Amino acid sequence: MMKKYVFLLFIPFLISCKNTKFFPRQYCSVCLQNADLVLLDFNIPELSYREEQRLYQIIEKQFAKRKDIKFGLLEDWDYEIIANQINPGETAKLKEILGIDYILQVGLKGYKNSEGSDWLTPDENQGLYPTPRVPVTSNSTIEMKLINTETGRGVFTLDLLTQTIEYSKDTQDGSAFYFDSGTVWGSMKTGTRRGSKYLLADCRCPKGSYIRWSKILHWL
Repeated sequence: MMKKYVFLLFIPFLISCKNTKFFPRQYCSVCLQNADLVLLDFNIPELSYREEQRLYQIIEKQFAKRKDIKFGLLEDWDYEIIANQINPGETAKLKEILGIDYILQVGLKGYKNSEGSDWLTPDENQGLYPTPRVPVTSNSTIEMKLINTETGRGVFTLDLLTQTIEYSKDTQDGSAFYFDSGTVWGSMKTGTRRGSKYLLADCRCPKGSYIRWSKILHWL
């Protein structure tokens, strides 16, 4: 019996399923092509340098599939920006002087960390009035916004709510064991990957491919 529960405790590390809901606030109004230069700008103070680099690698992997687009980190251009006396907000100079076409801003709008697991006794699980229970799931909401440096305006905005999936196991004595299949950090990585795919699909011409991709990316 003990071995069974030990195995259950390790399942979250073996299988981590997540569900992402896409909330497009602004569909892409441009076509990324012709060697456009897109630089990533993180707006998530909670991230460590290592975590930031991991999210960059996830996004860069998707952009690498588009050979006609150049991609990098905005912070790697700090020297050029300072040397050319480009102040924050002067996005037109990024285009005019440095040839930067777009800034991809990625932020964290909110998150919820679960307790990890929950256990209900037979009375709580099978009583006439079952005990109300909050699902043990984690989630995060990532915002991705693409800025046209020439105009300083957003041309694409997407919110992604990624939630882990709760698993449960009923025991022979009528108890029920619930556990979270992932973590907030895991949901952020998944949301970032799916959001990158969505952006590249939506900013491709001809327009309308996001309709197909939004359904496919739901589970990718």
